[in-house]
Amino acid sequence: MLKFIQAKHHSELSSVRIDAIRWCHRKIPLSRGRHVTGRYSPGPGKSAIRYESLAERKAMEHFLALPGVHAVLSQPFTVEFSISGIRRRYTPDLLVVADPLPFHLVRNGFGALTVLEVKATFDPHSRALLDFKLQLVTHATGLPAMFAVPLRKDGSEVHHAP
Repeated sequence: MLKFIQAKHHSELSSVRIDAIRWCHRKIPLSRGRHVTGRYSPGPGKSAIRYESLAERKAMEHFLALPGVHAVLSQPFTVEFSISGIRRRYTPDLLVVADPLPFHLVRNGFGALTVLEVKATFDPHSRALLDFKLQLVTHATGLPAMFAVPLRKDGSEVHHAP
C-alpha cells in the first residue's frame, strides 16, 4: 500500500526557465551494488518495465493491479531547466496512465496522466527540494505530480531514520 503526498507550493518557480522536456531521455544506470535495479514484468505479452529501486518496483505492482491503470512508464521524461543561468535537469520516477481513474486515486489528486516520485521512506529534511521538483514538473507539463511512500502492513508511514 502507498501513501500519496502532493507538493506544497514553491515560490522559487518564478525564477525558473524551462529549456526542454525530453521523453525517454534518462537511462537507469547499472546498480554496481548500491541499490536494487531490474525489470518488472507486468504479465504475458506486456513489455518489462525497468526500475531503479525496490520502492519503484512495489509502486509499479500496486498501480498495474488497479482497474483502469493502462500503463506505468519508468523515467518517462527529463525536464531541463535553468535557475539564474545555471542549467539543471530532473527526471521523475514514474508516469501512471489511467482511465477511468479508480476513486481513491481521484481523491488523492491523480489525473489520467500522473507523475510520481517514489521514495522508500519519508524524509522531512528533503521535503522542500522534493516539493520544488514536483511543482517544476507540473509547471512544465501541466500534469499532476506527487510523491509516494510505502506504508507498513499496519498502515503506518515509513519515516527516514535520523
